[in-house]
Amino acid sequence: MTNLDLRPDCARCDALCCVLLAFDASNAFAFSKPACAPCRNLAADNTCKVHASLADEGFSGCVAFDCQGAGQRITEQVFKGRSWRDDPALLPAIDTAFRVMRRLHDAVGLLQLAATLPLSPEQNQTRLDLLSRLDPTRDWSEAALQSPDLGQDLKAVTAYLASMRPLATAKPYRR
Repeated sequence: MTNLDLRPDCARCDALCCVLLAFDASNAFAFSKPACAPCRNLAADNTCKVHASLADEGFSGCVAFDCQGAGQRITEQVFKGRSWRDDPALLPAIDTAFRVMRRLHDAVGLLQLAATLPLSPEQNQTRLDLLSRLDPTRDWSEAALQSPDLGQDLKAVTAYLASMRPLATAKPYRR
């Protein structure tokens, strides 16, 4: 399996990070916002009204956030364009799916990064098997994201990555 592109594409997303995620007023956020509520800076076209000056406006947390492409995958694949704007009752299901997809994308990103370690053939095969089971390009559904099998696969990734710690701290490794 080749490296999967985990870059966010906000133009293909339904502004999920601006709606689903909560934040508290702090150095990273100018005001507090509850989960599953649109940010007051969110425009009707799913763009940010202060995007050009996020850091200056007190939103360095928004600048730093990276969903690793989970937002567009939920919007396009899982909900197939159905929007929280058209059907606010979808918000809880979208929220659940987004949180799982973010974990899945994080796991895939870490497994891809593990390829830079001096893996044995067996360790690399385990990595490839896990990547295959978590392939975010497959046709994910709400049900698949709630599957106990996916939960077990994510736990297996955690265990695999924990077993790689000695390799990650050994020098040299390739980047």
